[in-house]
Amino acid sequence: MPGMEGFDICVRLREMPDGERTPVLMMTSLDDKASLDRAFSVGASDYVTKPFHWSVLRERVRDLLAQSTS
Repeated sequence: MPGMEGFDICVRLREMPDGERTPVLMMTSLDDKASLDRAFSVGASDYVTKPFHWSVLRERVRDLLAQSTS
């Protein structure tokens, strides 16, 4: 993304009113431990690396939505 990383967007989202209640699924090609740790430290709800399997992505989204409505 030009000018802003997904990590930065997650931080800004979490700072918004009720932002902590919004599920954030990070989808990235970064598959190193430092990026994974950073994603969760800025508030990501889950993390999926590219290329991903559609069945895995579908389940992750389904789980996050179920958690956000309970």
